[in-house]
Amino acid sequence: MIRRLAIVIIILSLQFTVYGLRFTASAQETDDSSQFITLTDAVPDAILEIRYFSTYNFAGTRIDGYESPTALLTKRAAEALRAVSDELCSQGYRLKIYDAYRPQKAVDHFVRWAADLTDTKMKPYFYPDLDKSVLFDQGYIAEKSGHTRGSTVDLTLFDMQTGKELDMGGTFDWFGPESHPDFCGNPDTGEYTGDNSKSPVGRSITAKQFANRMILRKAMLAHGFKPIDTEWWHFTLANEPFPNTFFTFPVRQLNNSAAHAQEMQSLSLRNGNMEMNVINYGARIQTLKFAGQDMVLGFDTISHYTQKKQNFGATVGRYIGRIIGGKLPYCYLDETPTATKRPNGLRNGAKDPTKKSSPCRGDKRGAIQLQVGSNGDCSHGGTPGFSQQYWTFTFHNDSTCTLRFVSPDGENGFPGELTLDVTYTLQHDALRIDYSATTTKPTVLNPSNHSFFNLSANLGETVLNELLWINGDSTALYNSNKQVTGTLASVTGTPFDFRKPTTIGERINADNEQLKVTKGYDHCYRLNNSCPLVTPVARLSDLSTGVSMEVFTTEPAMQIYTANSHNGSLKGKQGIPYIKQNAICFETMHFPDSPNNPQWPSTLLLPGETFHSTTIYRFSILSE
Repeated sequence: MIRRLAIVIIILSLQFTVYGLRFTASAQETDDSSQFITLTDAVPDAILEIRYFSTYNFAGTRIDGYESPTALLTKRAAEALRAVSDELCSQGYRLKIYDAYRPQKAVDHFVRWAADLTDTKMKPYFYPDLDKSVLFDQGYIAEKSGHTRGSTVDLTLFDMQTGKELDMGGTFDWFGPESHPDFCGNPDTGEYTGDNSKSPVGRSITAKQFANRMILRKAMLAHGFKPIDTEWWHFTLANEPFPNTFFTFPVRQLNNSAAHAQEMQSLSLRNGNMEMNVINYGARIQTLKFAGQDMVLGFDTISHYTQKKQNFGATVGRYIGRIIGGKLPYCYLDETPTATKRPNGLRNGAKDPTKKSSPCRGDKRGAIQLQVGSNGDCSHGGTPGFSQQYWTFTFHNDSTCTLRFVSPDGENGFPGELTLDVTYTLQHDALRIDYSATTTKPTVLNPSNHSFFNLSANLGETVLNELLWINGDSTALYNSNKQVTGTLASVTGTPFDFRKPTTIGERINADNEQLKVTKGYDHCYRLNNSCPLVTPVARLSDLSTGVSMEVFTTEPAMQIYTANSHNGSLKGKQGIPYIKQNAICFETMHFPDSPNNPQWPSTLLLPGETFHSTTIYRFSILSE
C-alpha cells in the first residue's frame, strides 16, 4: 500500500511538455501563451469588435482579463480561421470577431455576475425574455468555457458590398432560443422551416437571415470547426491542440506578435481605368489616376509627407473641422443606443437643423477639455491627428486595401480607445472609401478624406474655370473667427449657390462677408441626400480635358475647400508650385462642432455600436 501511494505521488509530481507548454500531470491551467498568436496576424482583414473589453455586453462592464481590444487564438486555430477568411473573402465577406481566447479570470467574472440576481441593467439588450436565475440551468453561463482552451471564436460576417454586417436576425450574446442554429430551420440541410415555436414570445427570423447564418456555418465546418447547439456565432476547432488545458494569461498584445512598423509604406491598386497609390502615413491617397491622368495633389516622394505640413490625400480625425473651444459636453455622451441616429438622424428631439439649439440645458457637469491649437479650438482632432499617424495595412489585393489605426483612450482628450478601419476600393471608374469604427467608451467621431482634386491635367493651374454643381441648399455660417455659429443659411441669391453648374471662379471674389472670412470657398453644405450612394451630391467638370467627377456619400454634409492658403511656395509633384486655388476638396462629413449644436446630426459613437460611412468619387468623360 505504501509502495502504491509512493508511485501515485511520483506520477502526480511529474512534469512534461505538450506543444511547448509546461505543466504537471495534475494541472489543468497554465499562463504560457507561447503557442498563441494575435488573430489579425493570421487573418489581417478581420474586423475586431471585442465586446468584453467594452461595456456593451451582458454584464455592462469591462470583463476581467481583457487588457486590450485584441483577439488571440492558438496557432492551429488561427491557421484554420485564415482558410475560412480566404474562402469567404472570395464571396465578398470579411470576418468580424467578437471574442476568441477568453482567460479563466473572465469566466470567473461571468459566474460572479450571474450569481448577483439584482444586476439586470443589460437585460433589455441581451436577455429580455429570460429570468436571470435560469442562465446557469440553461447553459448560458458555466464555470468553464471552451474559449479558455484557446481554439474557440465568436464571429459574424461583414458584407464588403454593402459596408455593413450581414443580417443574421439577432445579435451576439443574445440569451434565448432565437440564437440557436436550428431556430426556424435545419442547420444540417440548410432548409428554412420558419418554425419559431421555441421562442417564448413568438420572435422569428426570415429565410434570408437563416440563409446568412448558414453561409458562416458552412464555411466554418468546411475548415475544421464545430458548432454548438445554442449559439450560431460560436465555433471551436474540432482538433483543438489543448482540449484539457485552461489558460489564464490576460488578453493583450503578445510579445511574439508582429509589431506595427513605424515606417513609411506604400502600395498600388488598379482596376479598369483607375489606378492609385496609398501610403500608410495618414492612410493617404498619394496618386489617383483616371485614364492615366492624376487627379489629386501630393508629392512624388513619400518621405515629403512627413517633412511638409499639409493634409494631401489624408484621412482626418477623430473629428474633421473644429470643436469650438475644445469643449466636448459630458451630456452629449449620455445618449442610449436607441436614441442615437446615424448618419442622418437628429438627436434630442431637435426639429429644425437650421436654427441654433442649446446643448445640455440644465446639465451642470460641464465638458471634457480636448486639446486646442493656436486658434483656441480643437481642429481636425488635434495634434497628432489621424493624418499624422502611421496606420497598419491589414488587407490588400489588386484593387482593394484596408488600413487600421487604434487611437488610445484619451488621445488629444477624446474618450475611448477607438479602432478605425479605412478601406479603399477601386471600381472600374471610381474610388470607394469605406470607414468602420468601434470604441470602448462613448466618444465622438467625424472622419473624412482630405484629397485635393484638380481635373485639368496640370496640377499647377487653378480650378477656377472648372464647373461645380452641389446638391445643397444651405451652408453653416461662420463668425469672424471662422467658427460655426450653429446656424444654417440658404444659398439662394449668394455666391454659394451651385445648384446649377457654375464655374468656381465666377463668384469666388464677390463682396460677401462669409467669403471674406475664408478668402475663398471653405464652407460646409447641408446636402440634399435622400438617396445615399444612388444619386450624386456634387459634380466637378473640366471642359478642357473632358473629365467629370461625381461625389456620392452616406454623410449629411460636405465641406468645400478651394486651397485658399496655397501661395506657390510649396512644390508638389514634378516640382510644380502649388498656387492659390489650384485644387478643391470634397470633405464628406458631419457638421463641425456638432457636440455643441444638438440641432445637427449626431457624431456620437457608443460601445457596442459600429460606425459605418461610405463615400464614392466616380469619374467619366463628358460626352461631345
